Amino acid sequence: MKRDGTRAGRQTGTPDTQCATSGAPILGPLAACPYFQGLGEPEQRQIAAEGHVRSLAPGEVLFREQEPCAGLWLVLEGNVLLVRGDRGGRGQILRRCGPGETLNDAPAFDGGDNAATAVAEGAANAFVIGHRELRALLGTFPKIGIAALEHLAGRMRHLVELAGDLALLGVPARIAKLLLRLADPDGRVPEDVTQQEIAEMTGTVRQVANRVIAELAHLGVLEVERGHIRILDRARLAAQLGEEQPE
Repeated sequence: MKRDGTRAGRQTGTPDTQCATSGAPILGPLAACPYFQGLGEPEQRQIAAEGHVRSLAPGEVLFREQEPCAGLWLVLEGNVLLVRGDRGGRGQILRRCGPGETLNDAPAFDGGDNAATAVAEGAANAFVIGHRELRALLGTFPKIGIAALEHLAGRMRHLVELAGDLALLGVPARIAKLLLRLADPDGRVPEDVTQQEIAEMTGTVRQVANRVIAELAHLGVLEVERGHIRILDRARLAAQLGEEQPE
């Protein structure tokens, strides 16, 4: 397994289980990835040897929209945001990807340019398999191709749902739907999800998202403390999905 980047850390495992310089775990996220779940550990070790790891600082760009695709990226540690457009303006967060999730799947398989920009939400590590190596792995392990078809079909469903939400739901309904999806069983939204990111994931601006969240908190639907959001009444929040009209 190769290493990309300049920041180094202490080696804590063998090269085929952790990045030799950053200590980033590889086999765990590989095994969690839908493409490689059907393979045994020896095959996963072989795949780990085909790519390299890159360490990212908070806010660092992993790759940019419309630039040549380096290959299939897999998040090892931290979270990476997949964004379309300008984050400083009206960018749209397509997905928030954590360990075991892949980025840039379509261009990695078809060889086209990057379809979106990937930005580290916080400190993160990501593993990449180049386009040529990925095609070779598809020939060696047919299970990867079958898993890819199923996984990409799910991604297409997600994008169709996202387009429908943007066209048919108003901002309050889109925010309600996102919060219900992100929250844990206790109603807590992950603390590292900012209101700026909520705005970008729902196709609006921060001021509008802040106002909607404040109104829901005033109604007793949400609790907001130091920017952290907790759902207090799931039923009333879910009711937003049937009450709002697109703007």
